[in-house]
Amino acid sequence: MLVYCSKLYLTNQKTSEQQLKNAIANHLSINVDVLIHGYKTDLSNGGTIEYYSTYPQVETYPRLTALNLKYPDTSAPNRYCLIEVGVFQKASRKPIIITIVSKLNDTSPVPFRLKQPDITKEIIRRCNISDRTKGYTVKYITSADVQIFKKKVYSKQRRYCIVLISTNPQTGLSLVDIDLLQALLAGIAEIYVIPNPFDSLSYTDALGKKHSAWGGGINILFPIDKNKHVGTRLLLPEYLLTNREKGLSMEESILATIIPYTIQYVLKDHITARDIDRALSPSHIPHKESPPREENDDLISLFSKENEKLESELKTRDNLIAEKDKAIRELEHKIDGLNYQLSQKQSNLVVVEDASTTRSFSSLQEVAVFVEKEMSERVAFNNGAKKAMLRSPYLNYDKVYQAFYALYSKFFPMFRGEISLNEVNEHLLQIGVVYNPKIDERNTYEISYKGRQADLNKHLKIGRDRLPQKTFRLHFEYDSEENLIIIHHAGRHLKTTAS
Repeated sequence: MLVYCSKLYLTNQKTSEQQLKNAIANHLSINVDVLIHGYKTDLSNGGTIEYYSTYPQVETYPRLTALNLKYPDTSAPNRYCLIEVGVFQKASRKPIIITIVSKLNDTSPVPFRLKQPDITKEIIRRCNISDRTKGYTVKYITSADVQIFKKKVYSKQRRYCIVLISTNPQTGLSLVDIDLLQALLAGIAEIYVIPNPFDSLSYTDALGKKHSAWGGGINILFPIDKNKHVGTRLLLPEYLLTNREKGLSMEESILATIIPYTIQYVLKDHITARDIDRALSPSHIPHKESPPREENDDLISLFSKENEKLESELKTRDNLIAEKDKAIRELEHKIDGLNYQLSQKQSNLVVVEDASTTRSFSSLQEVAVFVEKEMSERVAFNNGAKKAMLRSPYLNYDKVYQAFYALYSKFFPMFRGEISLNEVNEHLLQIGVVYNPKIDERNTYEISYKGRQADLNKHLKIGRDRLPQKTFRLHFEYDSEENLIIIHHAGRHLKTTAS
């Protein structure tokens, strides 16, 4: 039973081949000089080592090497592990391809826990791994990369999985250990991380919920099938948090999910002892492309059937999800209609009833805590701004919240080009807040941001009286790099040339 497979690329250097032999010898605790064609030995634990190679017996390319390592699993009786390491180099200027396949000969009742073979770790640690190796590096992407990523997802040439990781909006962190996941998936799947929670919206718009990730969730995108269908396994934040609390390793769970979809990608380049025998046969005619893969073709055929079964199940699940999404959209449409009817009945009110007017606060401290907790994905305090706000004697706490809510719900989409300034000003008029895009040029303030003087021009004005109990000001700027509205000052009216 095949349980693990990966494919690594070594950089094309003179030392790469020797590095690989050193890694194998170090892992097996043997002298590297014994690793020649035909080497066999028994291990003290009842296992065996076999090593085969076409070089230096055959000087021409391709060069083929196969290592078979068989040993008993000490954690489970009646279980033997077989590790096959295949090495293939098509030509002198081509990279060295290493495939690692792990199989089980198992009659043990003890459950098997999938993990990365130690020899894989040793090869990665001691050899110069090429960037062509899937998953060797983690790729961080933004909304600007959406179209490039979309092409990769739907590419017919993609034969490997993609793991798309979003970050938690509150913490900005992933719900899995990205470094550990990258180590496990090296040579197996590509890892993409969307570090900015708001960039996740762009991916959802371009790819749909099925092929994107958001809110700290993870989406595993399987290779495209013959029907041009890209299957997925969506791991929602709630699922990840629940399993982490149970002490389960989500990283190993993701590895186990991906392996069945990686077999074809790996086995098409896998070298076995049979390939070596055939290449060294006197009647053998060197193949220009690659050696025959009869043994591997049988495995590929077997797992292709399994993949088709899994893809059918995934397609059924996706259809059910699509039906549920349709029902949700219809329900949302009905809710929108009811909300519109309600707004028509309340049209005689001066102030529009929205989320900003249905909350009540007892202090500025409470408002600040709410802003940091519920609006952090769009609004953030610069150093000192929160302290200045808490020192303010202004008493209309609900009005301050409405101003912050205007930044969150109106100014943020305006800065992203989604609504107009006129729409923003209409909202401000309804809640009794004034927007001024510029301050007097003669006024300067000792507030910095990212090593420069903060831009305090844009500000919201509550009250016209100079008494701090009746006046509140919010000075802010939009940081397009961070995709955040940064609050530079909140509270008392800043001193001016006139004061």
